[in-house]
Amino acid sequence: MTKYTEAQAKAIKKYLSAQAEIKLRMRPTQKDIIVEAAKESGDSIQAFILEAVSERIDREHNGAEIPPEVMPALILWLRKHGHSEVEIVDCIETVTRAVAED
Repeated sequence: MTKYTEAQAKAIKKYLSAQAEIKLRMRPTQKDIIVEAAKESGDSIQAFILEAVSERIDREHNGAEIPPEVMPALILWLRKHGHSEVEIVDCIETVTRAVAED
């Protein structure tokens, strides 16, 4: 059994007091899928779940993502057809909102 020094115990207590927790319940098969996916990505389970939640929040609250390979082509096409930078940004925002609403 590992013993902590008084300073380590105090530091751990301080760290934990500044953290929040959410308890999740799921079927064992769901847990296995998450654990395996986290392992494959090289992330801890916590990091994997937090990133997944963050991505969903971004997608649902900040508009849908336009695939990275599409964006440069779209910008070039708009510029080639005489659109200003303001119009390009407006176009991208409009398309992103429309995709998010679907």
